[in-house]
Formats: sequence, structure tokens, C-alpha cells
Amino acid sequence: MKGFGDVSFSFIEYVKEHIDKINMRFESFEKDKAERRFWSVEVVESMVAFKINRAASILKSEPIFNIGSTFSARDFRFDDANALMPVEQIFNKKNPKNEITLKQLENVLTNIKVNHPDISKRLKDILD
Repeated sequence: MKGFGDVSFSFIEYVKEHIDKINMRFESFEKDKAERRFWSVEVVESMVAFKINRAASILKSEPIFNIGSTFSARDFRFDDANALMPVEQIFNKKNPKNEITLKQLENVLTNIKVNHPDISKRLKDILD
């Protein structure tokens, strides 16, 4: 298509080239090849966003160093004995399908009808 530049050079290649040029801001690389028109590039699925921040783009890029590390994260995996329980232990092995008889279902529904009329009405609305 006319007006969109070199067709042998894909848009994704263009994006990758500019990501490399953004990374060339680092002080050890040649400054004249670094990209200064935008601050960053964000690629998400099929979309590309060129983030403009001219003030940040002209800042001197310098390495940063950690002054030290503090490790205050806590491992909660072993605080609860049931946290890593196998799935088989959670479910009843004797009755894995949780089947109930028709009489048991009738008793449950009667209990709901008598003791929880609001739930009974909602169930009636759903089942009608």
C-alpha cells in the first residue's frame, strides 16, 4: 500500500528497532542512535502503544544499585495444615458424587419451603 514506507520492513520490525533504540539511551551506547521521541513502547497482543514523555526521554540514563536487600516476605504455605491438602482428602471418598435419594431431596426442599420462604420463592422462579 502506497504511503506506508518500505513494505519489506514489517511494522513489528519497526517496533523492535525502536525498542532497541530506547535501550540505547544507556550511557555506554552511542547517544546519537538513541530514540528520544517517546519514552517507552508497550506491546499488548495485537496493539502497540508509543508512550510519549519528552521530559523523561531526555534524562540521562544511569545505572542504579540496590543499597541492600531486606527480605520480609513470609511463607504462608505451612501455616495452615490444610492449605496443601491433596484434593482427594477434601472430598468424601465413600460418596464422591454426593448422591442423595429422592426422599432426602424432598426433605431438603420441604425444609427450605418452611424455614426459608425467600429462598423457596427464588427456587420456584428459577424452576418455572
